[in-house]
Amino acid sequence: MPKRFVVVVLSAVTFIALSWCGTPAKVCGECTSGTQCVAGQCVPTAAGGGTGGGSDADAAIDAGLDDAGSDDAGPDDAGLDDAGLDDAGLDDAGIDDAGIDDAGTIDGGSVQRIRVMAANLTAGNNQNYNVPPGDVTPGPGPRIMLGAHPDVVMVQEFRVGADNDAGILAFAESILGPGASVCREIIEGAGDIPNGIMSRYPILECGEWQDSRLTNRDYAYARIDIPGPIDLWAISVHLHTTFGSRVIEGTELRDNVLNNIPGGDYVVLGGDFNTDTSDPLAEPIFTVLDDVFVVQPQPSDQFGNSGTNTNRLLVLADGGLDPMRNKPYDWVVGNADFTALEVPVVLTDGTTTYTLPHGFIIDTRVFDAGTIGLIAPALLGDSAAVNMQHMGVIRDFDVPVP
Repeated sequence: MPKRFVVVVLSAVTFIALSWCGTPAKVCGECTSGTQCVAGQCVPTAAGGGTGGGSDADAAIDAGLDDAGSDDAGPDDAGLDDAGLDDAGLDDAGIDDAGIDDAGTIDGGSVQRIRVMAANLTAGNNQNYNVPPGDVTPGPGPRIMLGAHPDVVMVQEFRVGADNDAGILAFAESILGPGASVCREIIEGAGDIPNGIMSRYPILECGEWQDSRLTNRDYAYARIDIPGPIDLWAISVHLHTTFGSRVIEGTELRDNVLNNIPGGDYVVLGGDFNTDTSDPLAEPIFTVLDDVFVVQPQPSDQFGNSGTNTNRLLVLADGGLDPMRNKPYDWVVGNADFTALEVPVVLTDGTTTYTLPHGFIIDTRVFDAGTIGLIAPALLGDSAAVNMQHMGVIRDFDVPVP
């Protein structure tokens, strides 16, 4: 029988549960600080891994390091309990997996469309993917993910339900379908807001590289067995809110890619960069990332707006609303080999068609009743949910399959 890899939790020593189809993988309950899940048992964590305590609402102070903050941080946590989820995670929302069909042929072989997404889409008061009070399952962030139909999702603030292995795996399957794989950096403190990766395809390896500027999260990575002979490395990040720290983080990411990933593999970096502009003179991180990634051109929404911050709708003198997302916080960037495979994102219902050549920024509030169905089950108000600080970003790539 074929084997299926399911990465259920990420730690300094990678744990990949290998199971025969039809046989449940061994998973742990919630392991205590200083331990990790290996073959269904909590064992001591190897030195040098994990993240420290602290919290970060993208404002004020980031885990003990000076931080100038962010205009879009919103109110402090009001302390309200979210609706929560059972430990098993979210139920499948009932949307059939739209997937991405084979995009055709090239040089006598076929290609497989791979859609990659960056998602810092928590809402409510506690920076997690639980259903906010007053909303309905699966909640605004998960609805946007479902409407995007991604194959690989680089998730920020990846907390949901009881935060155990079964819960995060069930969450991944609720977004990507049965058999999805998931990995997440280890959680060591109540205030941690970890990064992670969810994939329709098997995750063969995952881990984390240390972020020297923060103590409540690191850089999560996964090596994914996408169709074709070349693996895809996905890196999920949530960078500091000051540009001086971000250039250091960019250097760390560049060096880790160069030192740890085979030169012939595909690499994609995605997440919340917290960047105020795409100008490398003002954001020197982009000059550093250009050594290994193709940063420009960047995605936009259907009206050409490349901002992803929540401070996006301003009331005009006539009472109308003007989309004014003015900060490109969130990114999906590939290395040269992967970027060479990029194709436009096309959304269509047969009547309305949006074609975005370099990726699509999803802001539900710039759709209307006639077009929101393009990203169903997302709702018009989802991007305006309480404390929804970011927009989702998707990009499409046609990978050769000999």
